[in-house]
Amino acid sequence: MRLQNAAVLLLVVWSAVLVTSRDPLYSNEWAVEVEGGQEEAVRLADKHGFTYGGKIFGDYHLLRHSHVSRRSTSASHEKHYGLLKENSVRWVEQQVWKERVARSGVARSRVARSERVTLDDVVCLNDPDWPKQEWYMNHCAGLDMHVTGAWVRGYTGAGVNVAVVDDGLQTDHPDLNHDAALSTDVVDGDRDPSHPADSTGHGTKVAGVATAVANNSLCGVGVAPAAKVGGIRLLNAALTSEVNDAQDATAYSFGQDTVDVYISSWGPNDFAEVDGPGPLLKQALRNGATTGRGGRGNVYIFSSGNGGGGQYPDSCAFDGFVNNPYSLAFGSVSGMGRRAAHSEACSALIASVFAEDRNNDGGREMVTTKITSECTGDFYQSSAGAPLAGGILALAINANAALTWRDLKHLIVQTSQPDSSLTSLDSTDWITNAAGHRVSSYFGFGLLDASKLVDAARTWTTVPSLQTCEMEHTLAAPGLSIPQTGSLTLTVDYSPSSCSGVNIRYLEVAVLTLDYHYQRRGHLEGSLTSPMGTTSLVLRHRDVDIVASPPVENQDFMSVQFWGENPAGTWTFELRNFYPDFPGNGTLNKWTLTLYGTETDPMAGNTLPATPGTTCVSDCSSASLVLPTTAATLVSSTLLTSTAVGAVSWGSPLSGAKLLGLLVAAVYLLL
Repeated sequence: MRLQNAAVLLLVVWSAVLVTSRDPLYSNEWAVEVEGGQEEAVRLADKHGFTYGGKIFGDYHLLRHSHVSRRSTSASHEKHYGLLKENSVRWVEQQVWKERVARSGVARSRVARSERVTLDDVVCLNDPDWPKQEWYMNHCAGLDMHVTGAWVRGYTGAGVNVAVVDDGLQTDHPDLNHDAALSTDVVDGDRDPSHPADSTGHGTKVAGVATAVANNSLCGVGVAPAAKVGGIRLLNAALTSEVNDAQDATAYSFGQDTVDVYISSWGPNDFAEVDGPGPLLKQALRNGATTGRGGRGNVYIFSSGNGGGGQYPDSCAFDGFVNNPYSLAFGSVSGMGRRAAHSEACSALIASVFAEDRNNDGGREMVTTKITSECTGDFYQSSAGAPLAGGILALAINANAALTWRDLKHLIVQTSQPDSSLTSLDSTDWITNAAGHRVSSYFGFGLLDASKLVDAARTWTTVPSLQTCEMEHTLAAPGLSIPQTGSLTLTVDYSPSSCSGVNIRYLEVAVLTLDYHYQRRGHLEGSLTSPMGTTSLVLRHRDVDIVASPPVENQDFMSVQFWGENPAGTWTFELRNFYPDFPGNGTLNKWTLTLYGTETDPMAGNTLPATPGTTCVSDCSSASLVLPTTAATLVSSTLLTSTAVGAVSWGSPLSGAKLLGLLVAAVYLLL
């Protein structure tokens, strides 16, 4: 009998879904604002054939009519206007059934046991720019980050705190769920992160990609629409910001107990700079990762940079923020599955996200919030990529709040898509390391997959504690000569006995820290080869970096490409002049190899779920998006909402506006 009832319920609700996607469903209830209180409302109900349904709040009361269908595609105008004619009635509205999101823990647990998600589980959004966003959140064909698949599983970022470290935030933007406790202004020394009057609003754009509110008839929707967002103003409104190490450290130390994910859509200049965190910021990032978020560690997100295009591409290998072992860095993929023209390559990238190049005539826009309480579709490149990654990781934390920052890195490695469609036109780009992982200097371990990520996250067991072995080599003056032809090759042996008993058997990252000087700095390339035979290009040549250059000092070059390998044995580091026909000379003064990993298998006790079922959702209307439904039935449910019959509409969605100009600078805002 229960199965029969469930089948009937499913049929009824499914029929309702089909109808509501086309027409409003009017109920047999009216909300009425009445002068004279409950007594007058009861009198009106009796007079017009209604049943009094109770007080809603204040002077608003509910009336119900037994001779009107509970679900109808037609409004009952006669009864509506009959009530409006009464002198004591100030306002009246027949109620309409519309599907709404229920962010219930019960819904999440039930969806977790479902192998397939269908339209039974979804409801269309009313955010007007949603259809423009489907190519990067609900593509349903070919490459897809499957963001909607995470949503229909019940994960929209609820309970997760995101902070945008940037040039400010419009705190009263109607499409942002701002939390003042997550905000501060390092530039002015107060707690108000608002943009100055002449700002381009870069931070507000970043915030909208990650967290714009869903289903509120405004703009579009963020990847984690239920997350709270704060602004940490570190950069000023000028094209080039002047920031010192103390300011950096102050910004990233703020909120470490409460902020889950820090999003940084900025970095060094894209024109042959060598830069990175100073000692204070390095310590701040380490503190956040090891003690922040209640010991689970803050998640620091950076993107690869915008210098990857043109005849003389830059490389994120020289960006110390990307190469910091306590951060997570992401590359960019165009909608066609190719490396986005702007995206820089390096061995530190852990994964990639969609983010079109601004100069690509066929590129598709990304919708987000902008200052003046509006929205825009003019947002491209790495600035748009970092918040996509931040939003997806917020969904994973929503699925399992116990995840550490390193859990998230392991989950990314295990669930990202190293799809054969991802191409950089570099035939040597993809490699398979000795642990069996496919990895690329353009795409990391592949395109983020939100559905797979949350599926694995909700049952994930925390990985073993991090072990670190640092092997430093300071060379006697004048250092080792780097030859014009051939290479300088160095080796170091790692074993527990050579590193004070630190026993790493499952590697996560390797970091080379270098001090060197070379006449044409950009002509150098450096590779690192593991004891298991995997070679990673950790230092890429840069043709534009050929002028007389200052020394490179204490610069980190990180590789994630040895992930999962056993690091015991001989490591080989090789430096060479990429253009041996050009004269060049220099010296290596110091090099340090630091290994990060675990003694025991991080996958022990962690079984990845089977390939998930449907992770995208077919177009259900012109509004066309999906969010989770209510609790335990795995079918759509409906909640009352209001619409006036014959009344004036008091609002309309904000339309997108094209923003002129991009932020490019020595300290760039990655647009």
